[in-house]
Amino acid sequence: MSLQKVDLGQKIVENTNRKTKEIFAKISEIQQLISQVSVGNQTQYNAVSEINSTMSELDSTNQELNLVVDQLASSSREMNREIAHINEMLNIRFGN
Repeated sequence: MSLQKVDLGQKIVENTNRKTKEIFAKISEIQQLISQVSVGNQTQYNAVSEINSTMSELDSTNQELNLVVDQLASSSREMNREIAHINEMLNIRFGN
């Protein structure tokens, strides 16, 4: 009877050791996965930051272009007024 208990105890210990090793192996796998996710998150964060920076630059460039377009439109209107004035003066002078 006592030999059977010793054998049973030994099997329980062996089974416990095997299961403990399996648990530690799974924990190690989980740690690696968490590490990979962390690296992926950092990569994604860097990419989003770069996109945000680029969008800010595009916005700034767009605002500058709008200013240039406004200035060109204003210059064009002024030139049209000057051309109309010159045409008037030519009509008065040459009577067309």
